[in-house]
Amino acid sequence: MLILLYRKIIFGKVYEIDIELTEITMDLTKYTIDRILMLKD
Repeated sequence: MLILLYRKIIFGKVYEIDIELTEITMDLTKYTIDRILMLKD
């Protein structure tokens, strides 16, 4: 029972970190695309 709770906490943290990384990656991708479009003009 305690192990399951412990696992849930760990996976919850990993999931939160994963979401943050995804958001950072999306921001970087958007920034890169914006830069490329600016350079093309």
